[in-house]
Amino acid sequence: MDELEFRRRVMSDPKARDPELLEATKTSEANAKYLDDILGLDARIEQAMKVDVPDDLADRRGDCPRQDRRQRRRHHCELPPLCVARRCPRYGEHG
Repeated sequence: MDELEFRRRVMSDPKARDPELLEATKTSEANAKYLDDILGLDARIEQAMKVDVPDDLADRRGDCPRQDRRQRRRHHCELPPLCVARRCPRYGEHG
């Protein structure tokens, strides 16, 4: 198996353990390091996705996200990053 095929297969399924992949990692130190790097990245992504969702998140967000978006369009102060970047016509200057 050439290096390109090895990388393609590892990226598509980092936890695959078929004999060809195992052989490629044994015969090439670069392949073994690449597999370790990808498995480490996969573990970091998995850890990052473990986010505790607050129980009252729906209450804080509002029952109707569509209505929330309409309100934001009418007045950009509902989106704080926009107000920080420029003057806010409703509340004056933020920041």
